[in-house]
Amino acid sequence: MSDIEEALALSHEPLELRPSRSYGLIELVQLLCLRFQHSNIAADLDQAFLHGSEALTLCPPGNWSRSSRLGAVATTFRIRYLRDGTLSDLDKAVAKYQETMECAPPGDRWRSSCFSHLAASLRMHFERTSVADDLSPAVALSEDAVRMNPRGHPGRASTLQSLIAVYQTRFIKNRTQSDLVAAIDHARELLGLHTFSDTTRYTNLAQLSTLFRLRFSVEGDISDLDIAVRHAEEAVELCPATHLHRRHCLDALANALVTRFEISNGGSDLDQAIAYHKDALGELDDAISNFEASLSLCPNSHQHFRRNSEYIALSTNEDADRSSHVAALALYRLQDYKRYRRLATEWESVVHEIHTLPGFQHFLIPTPYTDLPKAAAYDPVITINTSKNRCDALIVLKEGPPHFVPLPKATREDIQRAAADLTGLAKKVATGGAVYDHEVHAVFRAIRVPVVAPISKYLKTTLKLPEGSRV
Repeated sequence: MSDIEEALALSHEPLELRPSRSYGLIELVQLLCLRFQHSNIAADLDQAFLHGSEALTLCPPGNWSRSSRLGAVATTFRIRYLRDGTLSDLDKAVAKYQETMECAPPGDRWRSSCFSHLAASLRMHFERTSVADDLSPAVALSEDAVRMNPRGHPGRASTLQSLIAVYQTRFIKNRTQSDLVAAIDHARELLGLHTFSDTTRYTNLAQLSTLFRLRFSVEGDISDLDIAVRHAEEAVELCPATHLHRRHCLDALANALVTRFEISNGGSDLDQAIAYHKDALGELDDAISNFEASLSLCPNSHQHFRRNSEYIALSTNEDADRSSHVAALALYRLQDYKRYRRLATEWESVVHEIHTLPGFQHFLIPTPYTDLPKAAAYDPVITINTSKNRCDALIVLKEGPPHFVPLPKATREDIQRAAADLTGLAKKVATGGAVYDHEVHAVFRAIRVPVVAPISKYLKTTLKLPEGSRV
C-alpha cells in the first residue's frame, strides 16, 4: 500500500503543470480505483468518477487517446457494481468498454485489455441476468485477448484472469468438462506468473480453490477438496483485511471446508467454515460503523434520501455533501441486511438444536453420499436434478461413486410435468384406483429423447447392465 500512497501523492501535484491534463487525470483515476480496492475508502471511488468524467470531456470522440480514458471510466463503473450490485452500473461499464473497443483499432496496445475487460463485464452480466447472449461473446473476447498476449507478454496475466472466469461460468452452466480442465490449466499457469508478494495472487488462489471444488463435484476425488482448502487458506492469509476481494477469499475457504465436511461428516471443517463466513459478514458490520461515522458529520443528510429509490437527489454539487449522501444511501441498505442477519442467526440456532434430536441429524442438509447406496442395495437408483440452466441424472449403485449423466436436451418444465403425471398415477393407486400400462408408458414416452435415451445408453454401454434390469 505504501507504493500506492506515494503514487497518489505525486499524482495530486498541480495537473496544469503536466503536458496533458487528461493523461494526469486518468492516472489519478486508476490509482484511486486501485486504492479503493485495497482500502475500501468510499471517497476514492467518488473522486475517480469526477476525474474520469473530466478526462473524457478533454478527449472528445476522434481523439487518439480517448480509448484509454474510456477504459478507465468503464472500470470505475464495474468496481462500483461490485460494491453496490446496481445493475445499471454494470450496463454502463459494458457500454463504455464496447466504445473503447471501437476506439482501439487492431494493433493498439490497449486492444487486448479492452477485450478482456469487456469479456469480464459480459460474464458478470450473464451471472446476474442469465441472458445467454452475454456468455458466448465473453468467451470469444477472452480467448482473443489471450491470443494477443502470448507466453512471456507482460499483459498475459490479466487476460488469463478473464478467460479462467468465463470458462468457469460456462462450465457451471453447461457442465462441459473441457471448460473446467482448461480453466484449471490456465489458473495454474497464472499462479506461476505471480510471485509470493503479488497483490493479485490471492485472487488467483481463491479462484483456483473454487475450480478444484468444482472438479471434485464432477470426479469425486477427495484430494481435490484438500487442494481447494489449501489454496483458499493461502488466499485468506495473503489478502489484506481491507481489500475489496477479501470476502471472496473467505467465502472460497468456507465453501471448500463445508463441502469437505459434508463428505467426511465430521472433524472441525464445519466449525471453521462458520467462523470464516462470520468473518466475511463482520466486514459488513465494520462498513456500517464507518457509514454511521460519516452520517454524524452531516446529520441532515437523511432529508435528501428517498427510501425506495435506486438513486439519490443531491441538493448541491459539492464533493463533501455528495459523499455524505452516498454514505446515507449505503447505510440504509446495510441496515436491512443487519435485520436479516439477526433473524438468520436465530434460525441457525433452532436448526442446530433440531440436529441434536435422534434421526434428525440431516435435517435441511443434503444426505451424505455414504447413506445413499443403502437405497440401491438391490437395484440402481436414478435421481434427476433440474434447474433453469441445466438438467442431469445421478446414478447410485450399491458400491462405488455415483455416476453423472448430463441431459442437455431436457428442460425443467419437461421433467416437472413428467413428475407431476407420475405423482398423479401414484395417488390413484394409493386411493384404490387402477393404473394401466399405457398410462405409465405415455409419461415416459414424453421424455424418451431428452431423459430416458441418454440414461439407458449410459446404463448399457458404461455400466454394462443386462437387458431387462430393474432400476
